[in-house]
Amino acid sequence: MLSIAAANHRADRQGGVRSVRVAVLLALLALSASAAPTPAAAMSTAGPEQLAYTLDARATANGQLAGSLGIAFTNTGTSALSEVWLRLWGNGPAGCRPQRVKVTVLSGGTAASPERNCTALRVQLATPLAAGQRGALQLRVQVRLPRDNDRFGFANGASYYGDGIPVVAPLRDGQPDLDSFIALGDPFLISAAAWRTTLTWPAGLAAAVTGARQAASAAPAGWQRATFDAASARDFMIAVGPWRATRTSRDGTQITVLAPRSLRGAAMLRAAASAFHSFTSSYGSAEESELYVVLTPGLISQGMEYSGVVLSEPDPETVVHEVAHQWFSQLVGSDGWRTPWLDETLTTYAEMRQLGNLPQNCDLERPFADYGRARLSWTLADFDRDPQDVYGAIYDGGACAFAALDEEWGGTRFPELLRAYVAQYRHGLADTAGFIAMLRAAAPSDYDVDAFLTFARLTS
Repeated sequence: MLSIAAANHRADRQGGVRSVRVAVLLALLALSASAAPTPAAAMSTAGPEQLAYTLDARATANGQLAGSLGIAFTNTGTSALSEVWLRLWGNGPAGCRPQRVKVTVLSGGTAASPERNCTALRVQLATPLAAGQRGALQLRVQVRLPRDNDRFGFANGASYYGDGIPVVAPLRDGQPDLDSFIALGDPFLISAAAWRTTLTWPAGLAAAVTGARQAASAAPAGWQRATFDAASARDFMIAVGPWRATRTSRDGTQITVLAPRSLRGAAMLRAAASAFHSFTSSYGSAEESELYVVLTPGLISQGMEYSGVVLSEPDPETVVHEVAHQWFSQLVGSDGWRTPWLDETLTTYAEMRQLGNLPQNCDLERPFADYGRARLSWTLADFDRDPQDVYGAIYDGGACAFAALDEEWGGTRFPELLRAYVAQYRHGLADTAGFIAMLRAAAPSDYDVDAFLTFARLTS
């Protein structure tokens, strides 16, 4: 997410208040079988996996989207699969009143009533899937954005549908992940998947969509239409607004800054392109042919990342931070509810190395001096309950701790560990135990890893 080195100590992503047809679906089944990667996941992946989404939708100029969504998946478990759960994260901030995201199951199953404040929907499959069998659902989706300048909102003539399209809930320990929405950070556990999006949107507006843009197709008068393909993407975004584009290319990726016409985007484009090149050199390819940076002054969360699309205030540090998330949260996913540090600490560390600056108030001997009793091992719920508002511990505090480790190890040992970490968990889901195991393997023979884990507040 974003980079805020101010009073709230980088407490970005406090979103909200603390913020298809049969032919296309068959084509997507073939696409997903060859293109969707098998995650190198640390968590359980048994159940509805090898996901592929086909979205055909129209987005209006006033924050509404409607269309069809095909979801193909494989039962990777050892027993028959009789149901899947969908997450409707766009309903998180407001819940059921009003219900911002509505789903109708057209084929493949029968939906129950929404649960978890309308963020979870159980779908009973029409026919149970045997182990290894491929199945599909066809849905009608309607989205109406709230009037908020946020990742899921409509403001200044721009529409942001971040995490607004239904996705399949992955399994944790054999059960669907049904954690409740919390208005802090990123309370999402999302599997990487193939996405094919055909979007129709008003002429005169620009669109940023997860995936590589294909050739435009015919559209009704006053509209434009294009298809976007992503072989593997995690958090999905559609953004439509009155922006002008500035572009360049780095490492085989076209980088586009979309900005309000009153705002020049050249400096932010230079920051994004430089960071993208550095991170590619350090951590390996992001496997993206296109990256959009949408400049959004007044964004509630200051910055927000999605696969191939980031939102940012027109601030270089925030842009660099959000670009770094293409590796730490999008390419390598994790459980944002239980281990938020894996995204934010590593991203802030990468930002720090790119900008050549330690985090604000970083004392290498006391990295958590400004964060009370907060720990990197805390969940979002722990941070949400803490009266001192110390969520910034997983940003600057954690990055400061790893800067101390980097200094003590010397050379390029820790950056090389992060490169190996990205390679190990590419397209998958990492966890704290897996990271610690790699840390132990990479440490110098005389280095006390247990002492560091205590120092970094990852263990007691």
